[in-house]
Amino acid sequence: MAVEGRRKREEGRGEEGRRSQREEGRGKREAGSKNILNGLLLSAPSAMVAINNEVRSEFVPR
Repeated sequence: MAVEGRRKREEGRGEEGRRSQREEGRGKREAGSKNILNGLLLSAPSAMVAINNEVRSEFVPR
């Protein structure tokens, strides 16, 4: 059902409209995955430090 609606909208736009919409969607997806990867890369060092501190605090002689 949703596919029919999309097909009707695309027919009104023609081939150019369909292509630009497809490229736009692909760009958004790639940008999203890059943002996630950057977030992981930036948060990994602080996570490692937190784990390291946690492990060290376990073995501190009292």
